[in-house]
Amino acid sequence: MKKIFLLLLLMTLTLVACNTKETSDPSQEKIDQAIGIIELLSPLNALVIEEDSQTEKVRVVTEFLQNHSELKPLGLTISVSTIDGLTFVVTLSKETHIKSVNITVSDFIVETVDHESIVDEAIRLIESSNTYPTIEVTDDSEEAYLKGIIDYLSRLDGMDDLRVILAVTFNPEHWNYQVEITRGDVTKSVDFNVGDFRVVKPVIDPFLYILVDAVRDHFGEDYAPSSPIGEQQLNEMYGLSSEWMVDFYAEGPMWTMAVDLFIGISVKEGHIDDVVEALNNYREYLINDSFQYPMNMPKVEASKVHVMGDYAFLILLSAPFDGADEDAKAFYESINETAIVQINSAYNN
Repeated sequence: MKKIFLLLLLMTLTLVACNTKETSDPSQEKIDQAIGIIELLSPLNALVIEEDSQTEKVRVVTEFLQNHSELKPLGLTISVSTIDGLTFVVTLSKETHIKSVNITVSDFIVETVDHESIVDEAIRLIESSNTYPTIEVTDDSEEAYLKGIIDYLSRLDGMDDLRVILAVTFNPEHWNYQVEITRGDVTKSVDFNVGDFRVVKPVIDPFLYILVDAVRDHFGEDYAPSSPIGEQQLNEMYGLSSEWMVDFYAEGPMWTMAVDLFIGISVKEGHIDDVVEALNNYREYLINDSFQYPMNMPKVEASKVHVMGDYAFLILLSAPFDGADEDAKAFYESINETAIVQINSAYNN
């Protein structure tokens, strides 16, 4: 009898522990806390809208809840859909948890907005930033350039509050870009000049960048490649298919008389041979078929293709050399071998 009692007690404690674990989930607690806040807020006082449409009402209710001082710190995803003109469903989610609650609005007040003044203010913001900036882009393509400009302009102080629609096109006549700004029924355009585009691609394989940084950090100021090479260029010029790569890091020479090049590829399973062949083919092209200044031939001939695990590299690095011409290739080979040592060391640590 005593054993049966102890067994029942153990089962009860286990059940209580499981229930406690479920109710103490931080994400669920935050959602429940948000529901309590929203229930106290309902009905919302009259909200100002710019036009009498359900889309505008949903936008205003969503914006109100997302920016509420008690709800914002909870870090929840808040979405709103409509039931009728004054009642809305608020869906709260975080990680795998999701719950909904209804909220009502006492009334909406339609307020006339001067769209032309808003567009003019957007133009003023753009013109004040029109100082030939360097725009960060995800790859070296016209599509990325246009998106990069929109992202840059959208982040200007005050632009987000204007809620304008931006569209950008290239103007070949003036070799600059034309920005079209729209708010409501008003659309105006303004010219925009870009100083340069810099490829800053998202990191997919962080370990690749550990290997790359091992080389860059070792050489410091003597690391010469500084012109980013985008995915499209890797495809078309280097013969590297995107289907073979998990991630890549690629930089080439900034000046036409320079040749320094460093390419690192995180290779998809089953494609290491494809990547190595493409890198070797490009290396052979540099040595045998491309035009090279005499001072650069030893550097090109000393280049290396290196494989470590699922990572492949084309290494063509240099440093100042004032020795005899016959010793140049061996000197540059030693530099590239040093880079390989750094890669191997970082890989094995």
